[in-house]
Amino acid sequence: AAAANKENRRVLDHDFIKEHTAGFEDFADYCRKANWSDIETYSGLTREALEGLAQTYAKAERVMGIYGMGLTQHVAGVQNVQMLVNLLLLRGNMGRPGAGICPVRGHSNVQGQRTVGISEKPD
Repeated sequence: AAAANKENRRVLDHDFIKEHTAGFEDFADYCRKANWSDIETYSGLTREALEGLAQTYAKAERVMGIYGMGLTQHVAGVQNVQMLVNLLLLRGNMGRPGAGICPVRGHSNVQGQRTVGISEKPD
């Protein structure tokens, strides 16, 4: 269902997936079996909010997954990071300028991000 956005534009980077990942079909089957009730319960977000986020992600040319300790110091911390990486891989947002994963952890990174204004809401 996530293979096309509302404008029927393909959003998955199938060439990147084929060349740089393994296990895509199993992952896609896992995602297809997920139900919205569980997703809403575990995420704390509504389906409407998540679909809005998905549309924003689908329209972006390059995306960075920046996360802090709130994502990792959680009962599902490993799965959270794995799913963030999977999300980036689906659109080829790894290994190219302006895209990728960026853990911001520990005192130095947290202080540094505030110093350069990363925590400010972008326009």
